[in-house]
Amino acid sequence: MTNVLFAATSYPRSQTDWQGIFIKRIADALADDPAINVRLWAPEGPRHPRVESAITAGDARFLSGLATEGGIAHLLRNDLPRALLRGASLTTRLHATYRRNQEWAGIFHLNWLQCALGHIGLRGALLVTVLGSDLALLQRPGMVTALKLAFRGKRVVLCPNAEWMVPELSNKLGDACTEVTCVPFGAGHSWSRTEPRPSPP
Repeated sequence: MTNVLFAATSYPRSQTDWQGIFIKRIADALADDPAINVRLWAPEGPRHPRVESAITAGDARFLSGLATEGGIAHLLRNDLPRALLRGASLTTRLHATYRRNQEWAGIFHLNWLQCALGHIGLRGALLVTVLGSDLALLQRPGMVTALKLAFRGKRVVLCPNAEWMVPELSNKLGDACTEVTCVPFGAGHSWSRTEPRPSPP
């Protein structure tokens, strides 16, 4: 069995919520594999029966407030001081979560570069997904150095969801990673097979 600690700052709050739906689909896909155990650190929402929650009540309240504010990337563009405060709190909360699960988890599946910052000084292999909005973090002073500290001495695979991000990630973080490879994620094949419904008369 492989134990996976899955972390993300977005997650659908209900069965009809579209926000973060692809995060749920990734978590569900992992849980569908009987050889994988999954613990999820993410906002509260509907979970696969085989997905165990790893979030505390305080962390859930923090993420709910962060979502109301538009997330770290939005704050970086619009309110830098608040972004720094929220980012520091997020990193601290994630570090505590990773430390609690360090002996259990074989792989830390971290969604977004911001979630990797909490892994400084800890053990375990990392798989880190990257969105285009994540790259704004790399422009902030000290961020590349901090990420390299988080990656040091570990097997790390960075997975941007588009090919255009590979060169920049390889240039800035490639020497600290095992691999940088594009893995498109988002809408599954089922969406392309959806039949359009005719408009009512």
